[in-house]
Amino acid sequence: MQGHTGGEEVMGRTGWLERPRTIWAILLVALSIRSGALILVDGLSLRNDQRNYHDVAVLIARGVPYAPHWPPGLPYYLAAWYLLFGPAETTGRLAMLVLSIPFTLLVYHLGRVCAGRRAGSLLALCFACYPTFVFHSVEPLTQMPAAVALLGLAAAVSSARPWRLGDIVSGAAASAAVLVRPSAILLVPFAAVARSLRTRRLGSAGLALATAAVLIGAWTVKAFELAGGPVLINFNNSRNFFYGNNPYTPLYRTWWLGSHTSGEEGVPPVYTERIMSIDRLPFRARDSVFLDAAVTHILERPDLFALRTLNRVRAFFAYDVFAGAFLYKFYGFPRAVGLGVIALDALFYAVFCISAAFALVAAKDRISFGLRVALWILVLYAIPYAVSFSHPTYHFAVVPMIGLLAAPLLAAPLRGRDGLPARWRGLTRVRKIAFAVFLLVFLFIQLEWTWVMFPRI
Repeated sequence: MQGHTGGEEVMGRTGWLERPRTIWAILLVALSIRSGALILVDGLSLRNDQRNYHDVAVLIARGVPYAPHWPPGLPYYLAAWYLLFGPAETTGRLAMLVLSIPFTLLVYHLGRVCAGRRAGSLLALCFACYPTFVFHSVEPLTQMPAAVALLGLAAAVSSARPWRLGDIVSGAAASAAVLVRPSAILLVPFAAVARSLRTRRLGSAGLALATAAVLIGAWTVKAFELAGGPVLINFNNSRNFFYGNNPYTPLYRTWWLGSHTSGEEGVPPVYTERIMSIDRLPFRARDSVFLDAAVTHILERPDLFALRTLNRVRAFFAYDVFAGAFLYKFYGFPRAVGLGVIALDALFYAVFCISAAFALVAAKDRISFGLRVALWILVLYAIPYAVSFSHPTYHFAVVPMIGLLAAPLLAAPLRGRDGLPARWRGLTRVRKIAFAVFLLVFLFIQLEWTWVMFPRI
């Protein structure tokens, strides 16, 4: 009785998380924090990829033809805002902030479906304060739109109602993810299969696939018109594959040639000459050259491809430094602020990952369909980065999936018969060993990443 009472006391102290109206207060907190962040960065010129997406969106809004180097999802979203409010950088940042609304509500909804209202509220509150999610809510980058698309996909696929709207939304969400980040292409067949399994109707798979085909096909026609020939979503896909698979690609930092251009310090002169010769070719010819060069290198050195793939997997699951480093390297914030953001990001990420792993090994029964959907989305989204090039910032879109997997544990009482100590004692020896192995591997990945990156941060 005493242990049960302890659990009730903990639940009582957090009873406000159970209230239906709590999510609106959490949404207000999230928007308030992001509004403050928007005020801090407003007036600071966009840099790097942010600037590129903004510039493409301006061309689209003005009806100026352009070469489809970048995926269309984010530029067209920004262009809609620019048509309404003008092509100012502040408008682009505000457009990103608005995405926090569906993001927060979807996190809450999925958390509630998978583990109860308390879990949904707690997850939404965590992401409201998660620094890198605040940063990407005010910067025009693809991470936040991709996260919203994946959450929408998870919500639509997991719906138990055999309605046709759910099939259509599943296909639309999967295609939106692809048009924002083409690496999400594996989620299109997944949406069809998972939706069919959920509704137990083969027609659901057909409708989801047809929806995705229409949306992606519409862009393919437009891209053909812009490029004067066939384009697989955008031109940079084969280039990125080459960046991660050529004789000069670092074994661990496989992303490095994607963020350091020809002629910069550390970039091999032979590589500079090679990339410049390819860039002198017409746009349509570059795709096949980049692809052929990457495949040739993989076939010649399958050992290096295997090693880089293993390294890419580890890098993908390391803690993210992008937001914190960007703040002080490009936006002039004190270095201490940037390092503080990195530390908080690492803390949130570690709590989610460790909690998710423990929740999986401690599950008494087969995990729910919604949690299985989250796990499959996580795996399928990560696979392309294992064969191209990888960086922790690319795991941003699936951190909410990790949060969902952690939800049953995050919402559990700390004491009592359902508390963490009791759950640990109830594990079999095999499950305890599995969790210990995960902790060791996870710790190694984080320490390795710190060792590689700390001198450069």
